[in-house]
Amino acid sequence: EQQHQQQMMDHHQQNHQEEIDQQQVQLDRPFLEIHNVPIYFRQDWATGIGGGLWSTGLAIAKYAQSDHAARQIQSLLLSSRAANKTNNKQQKINVLELGSGNGLLSACWLALCQSSSSSSSRGCCIRNLVVTDTADHLPLIQRTFDANRHLLNGGGSKGIGNDHDQTHIHILEHRWGEFKEDKNNIIIQDDATAADSSSSTMAEKIATGQNADFDLIIGSDVAYREFLYRPLIASFEKFASKTTVILLGCTMSDTTPDFFDLLLDHGFVYQRLADHLLEPEFQGKTFAIFVVQKKLQRLM
Repeated sequence: EQQHQQQMMDHHQQNHQEEIDQQQVQLDRPFLEIHNVPIYFRQDWATGIGGGLWSTGLAIAKYAQSDHAARQIQSLLLSSRAANKTNNKQQKINVLELGSGNGLLSACWLALCQSSSSSSSRGCCIRNLVVTDTADHLPLIQRTFDANRHLLNGGGSKGIGNDHDQTHIHILEHRWGEFKEDKNNIIIQDDATAADSSSSTMAEKIATGQNADFDLIIGSDVAYREFLYRPLIASFEKFASKTTVILLGCTMSDTTPDFFDLLLDHGFVYQRLADHLLEPEFQGKTFAIFVVQKKLQRLM
């Protein structure tokens, strides 16, 4: 297994290092921008396989720059209001990233949601952003968010602004398909959020596998080995409601048809995003972005 992971890393670095080197910048300059919001990022392969930036992750990050992604967020807000039977324009969504690795995608979607907030809604349209991976990747995720504190604006992990406006950032350990009853096992990098009761409740739900009412779940290159398929789908089952949208990036050479068969077997449907919705550099490649939802729900 370790040899396979090393081969994957070597293959990626050999074929994409020139592209990444051109985009990899020092933290005094943005790595990219999401609707004119700068994102600062530096990959760290020493952290492990999730510490680097894979092509599928970059494709999802750049997809967040698109008008289609912005419309997707607005659709999620409408669905959240309908599910909560409210017309409150300040209704916010809950977002979960599984297998984040380095935190880049969560930062990009936080920026997208910030820019997608309507003029009548203050701050970001995310209520809770939960960023998860194994414990060894959490420090790198924290560093990414430390470099992007401008994204928090009037709210955020340090409790700036009033409680209604805050976006709560949770950086947590979660191993797919594993759920604990003891909330003391939760690893929270930002202890300031624990003081807020709703944030503490969200963290407990992640650890115990309770339905945490997520509107959007993001994952990139998470289904890269067959033994991970069932645990990953188990986490989807725990955290996805009937209105949840799962945005899933897959490298088709690593993700076999068996994974998609298992999704269907467990009550999910999926649809591949059309190539024209991606940046030209990612069109016609061996990786793709899928929208996954529970059956009988309309795919966006």
